[in-house]
Amino acid sequence: SWIFAMTLREPWDSTMFGAYFVAGALYSGVGILIILMAVLRKALHLEEYLTPAHFTKLGYMLAAFALISPRKAFASVGVAMGAWLVIGALVEIGERTRAFRTSAAESWRRLIGLPRGAWGMTLAHLGLGVFVLGACFETGWKMEAAEALPVGGRLNLGEYHLVLDEVRGLEGPNYDAERGQLRAFKGDKQICAPTPERRLYPTGGQTTSEVAICTLGVNHLYVVLGERRPTTGAPVWLVRAYWNPWALLIFIGPGIMALGGVVSLSDRRLRLAAGRKAEAAA
Repeated sequence: SWIFAMTLREPWDSTMFGAYFVAGALYSGVGILIILMAVLRKALHLEEYLTPAHFTKLGYMLAAFALISPRKAFASVGVAMGAWLVIGALVEIGERTRAFRTSAAESWRRLIGLPRGAWGMTLAHLGLGVFVLGACFETGWKMEAAEALPVGGRLNLGEYHLVLDEVRGLEGPNYDAERGQLRAFKGDKQICAPTPERRLYPTGGQTTSEVAICTLGVNHLYVVLGERRPTTGAPVWLVRAYWNPWALLIFIGPGIMALGGVVSLSDRRLRLAAGRKAEAAA
């Protein structure tokens, strides 16, 4: 029925069907897996192997599917995996310190007594989760818009909009350029003032675009000033805008992973163990 509803031509097939079939399989697969796990856990007394943590993590994944539109199911899977990695890293620290199961003083003593190797492993998993969250969320929920604007024109981008205030020429060391002055708003509140440029290098005849980047928390707003369009009235310029949510996490995640590697390498116990293995091999 889905194929017939989606297709307007013979032989009644659609390239979209594959993607929607996979998304539907993820929904139904996770749901039936939870049901089967619950039945088998009860019937075969597998409480020791199928713990509440398994059901909780599968529930997080199914909740992510249910809250997010089907066309973004693949990004939803990535977000669920990233959240699972982050939560898992934090839960591991909680297990090591027996947080909320013993006194605060005892948990603090255990926390500061953790070896650097354990901290490095936790930071590495945490950084990987942060990277996956940023990459998947940015891919699934980014927006873009493009429009030819005169001075004073407005470009809408979801809940944001940009206004082109002016475009003026300027001379660089080896190029001529047009610089746009824009204001970006969320509702009635101005959030940044990007100044993208379009440069022409006369020697080689090359044209480049200098992207203006507004960093708003962990989100990025990219603004590009395109070529001037010929018109009979007021001049217009092609303006492109890209909203990339959580894009900064893509850079923060690897930084946390690198920090985890440095912390692990600084653990004296690991260096001594490596030295003993080398001596034994010799």
